[in-house]
Amino acid sequence: MLVACGTVNDETGYTGGAFGRLADERLFQARSMAQRADRYLMSLTLIAPIAAELAQTEAEAKSMSIQINKAYDILGRMNEISHSCVLQHTSCKSVDTPTNSAFAFEKNSYDMQRTLYALAKQSSDAADLDDLIDDIIDLDLAGLLNTGKRTFPILRRVFATYRDTVVTFGSAVYSVCSDQKRRDPDATSSTDCDTLGALLAQMSTGQIAKTGLLAEHERRTIRATLTALDGAALERWGANWHLQKSHALGLVYHVDAACIRLRAMQKLGADDDEDLEEVINCAGEDKLHKSQIKASAKRSAYIAAISKRAVPLLFAEPLEATQVTEDDAPQTDG
Repeated sequence: MLVACGTVNDETGYTGGAFGRLADERLFQARSMAQRADRYLMSLTLIAPIAAELAQTEAEAKSMSIQINKAYDILGRMNEISHSCVLQHTSCKSVDTPTNSAFAFEKNSYDMQRTLYALAKQSSDAADLDDLIDDIIDLDLAGLLNTGKRTFPILRRVFATYRDTVVTFGSAVYSVCSDQKRRDPDATSSTDCDTLGALLAQMSTGQIAKTGLLAEHERRTIRATLTALDGAALERWGANWHLQKSHALGLVYHVDAACIRLRAMQKLGADDDEDLEEVINCAGEDKLHKSQIKASAKRSAYIAAISKRAVPLLFAEPLEATQVTEDDAPQTDG
């Protein structure tokens, strides 16, 4: 780090440190605390299936489940932090402890980065990637073929989760940019927000936005959606994007699928009820062993937190009353 001055500059001057800069460049822009917390949730959604697919032993499954629960715990704190703010304002949520205040966001961000790294590292070790590298260096085609047979289904599952994540994120951006744009008198008709909406409609109903046959690159709707939401998230109509409850729950579903697989691996080594009580669960309640394997407390706390999500503080004006339920409305003194 002493040699890499750029890394030092990012760690000392960029929100989220060097990880934050790379995420802004290679993933998508996140400006507010709530957006950065949501980006961490999307990262967990992509890493968890890899961990579940690559876990080979009961010990690995238990360790990965512990890391996912730790990620839920940090996400819950970050969600609470995102409803407080640095500037004193009537719509800011007051906190009783500094732990969950806006003054502790970067510390929690670092903890989340370490947790995601630990989960990814465990997955890498479990995959025995050294053999794959040796096969490439030695040009061992038979070895590469055998490795590919093992990893290809894993990659397909990861890419399927990736596609769902793009659609979820696209829906979150469009739900905000379309509403903001309708109330902006200076809005024009040709924007990435419009393109994003057309692509989401095409995937949902099959209604093609353009006339004539779609070209090959236009049929790659996931790639096109990613490009459109990238632009829409930078427009002033979409810059206030946030994951609503339905979006967050959709991402948690994918983490649950990974956790159920990790839970099943641990149950294979359980001989009696006492062993089942030692299973680390990062998903909901195990319906087959309700008394022994309870729902993850960290996951349940995070679900409860996102269920009370208010309108982000970034909005210049409150949403119309018909669009926000009483539970979702921001708490103010007025």
